Amino acid sequence: MSRAKIIDENKIEVPKKIIKNLNLKSGDRIVFEVVLGDTLLIRKSNKKNGEKDIDEDYLKAISKTLEEEWGSEYDEEDYKDLQ
Repeated sequence: MSRAKIIDENKIEVPKKIIKNLNLKSGDRIVFEVVLGDTLLIRKSNKKNGEKDIDEDYLKAISKTLEEEWGSEYDEEDYKDLQ
């Protein structure tokens, strides 16, 4: 676990461990995503030249899991009354 500090003008002091792990360099952009209300995900932005800032590799990696988790025959039976 690493801790960060908010300094003047709402700037965040990023811990060296995070900089090293994400291979961040001056001028790089990072993306913050709040999950479950109080959990923050941080990742290096892959946005270049107007591209959407989305982690396509991550989405591909979880898509099968999500399909299996939320698209099974058991879900159809369990939630049929909600439609």
